[in-house]
Amino acid sequence: WPYNNIRLWKHDQTGKWRFFLVDMDGTFGEPHHNTLNRLYHFTSERYPNEVNACNILFRRLIQNDSFRKQFKNRYIDLLNTDLHSDLLTTKAEECIKQIGKQGFVNQHIARWGHPSTSDYDKWCKKLLKWCEERPSKAREQLDELINEVESSLNEEFVTIQ
Repeated sequence: WPYNNIRLWKHDQTGKWRFFLVDMDGTFGEPHHNTLNRLYHFTSERYPNEVNACNILFRRLIQNDSFRKQFKNRYIDLLNTDLHSDLLTTKAEECIKQIGKQGFVNQHIARWGHPSTSDYDKWCKKLLKWCEERPSKAREQLDELINEVESSLNEEFVTIQ
């Protein structure tokens, strides 16, 4: 990730490159999973021998002081608003309620034989736990990334002099 979840195309009329993300079912995995670390580094724990070439642009941009400040400010703004744990929890509870109200889980189980209703209930609880824990963890991980980048830039500056 993210190299295997990106699709690119060039717009016929504008000539601009566009992209979108696919297969994001793991997005609400473990709240402590450090996606910024995975985005920034060339290799991952899961695929140590594969170069994550799609992150070259991000790695170059995050080294730019102006971009880094804008990125950090926007990230924090989102964590304080749209991605705040209270709002995420409320939205998740609304979706869970709506799915249950429409009977989609029971229809799915009747058709496919899985998951069980107890599994579904566990997944819902896991999602709500993620909504509660992820924003604070994401903020910590952002600080770690910014510190790592700035430290590496300072080391390069000292070495060059």
